[in-house]
Amino acid sequence: MLSQPEIKHINSLKIKKYRTKYSQFIAEGDKIIKELIDKGIEVVNIYATDINSFNGKQVKIVSAEALNKVTALQHHYNSLAVFKIPDNTFEVLADEWVVLLDDIQDPGNMGTIIRTCDWFGSIRLPFQKKAKLNP
Repeated sequence: MLSQPEIKHINSLKIKKYRTKYSQFIAEGDKIIKELIDKGIEVVNIYATDINSFNGKQVKIVSAEALNKVTALQHHYNSLAVFKIPDNTFEVLADEWVVLLDDIQDPGNMGTIIRTCDWFGSIRLPFQKKAKLNP
């Protein structure tokens, strides 16, 4: 059973301000939860309606009604997890080229920058969270 503070905390993570404040996010569904665990993302809690195998992680069994109270989806999955947002810092080596971009809004400009970096060879190109790019 989910406690009221847990319900309140999980529901707060639907809002960007609180995801940033707590440095956590929610993921729903067995497949995505397993993929995030496999990628090494730190798990805070896993809630499920039945016992699932999440790579040896402890699962808190909850009712479907309780999961309905915290889901961000119209029709909930049988599982929901809270994860820590990974730290995206990285070290720059002395002989490494890095191109840092800020607030790129035109996908055409971004494509040109990516192709130019590719032409020069091994250049790291981290993206800013605000990037509004279409695939």
